[in-house]
Amino acid sequence: EVVISVMVTLVFGGLVAIVIRSNPNPLDVLLGCLPIHPAIVVDHDNLLTMIAIIGATIMPHNLYLHSSLASEHFAENWRSATA
Repeated sequence: EVVISVMVTLVFGGLVAIVIRSNPNPLDVLLGCLPIHPAIVVDHDNLLTMIAIIGATIMPHNLYLHSSLASEHFAENWRSATA
């Protein structure tokens, strides 16, 4: 868990450093986070690409978290059943 946490922190730190060095317009950054561009809604391929990118980002983290929580849960049940 510590290794994954460090890796995620490094990626986040790199992202923050790049954003700070590029000196973007804060309003443009906020508007870029919202799916309000008409091409996303009108073009089905753009919408699927956006969903795929979000899913590919969230899914590995969710699997890792769930597997950790499930293994702890089953370990506790196993210990209480054998005690």
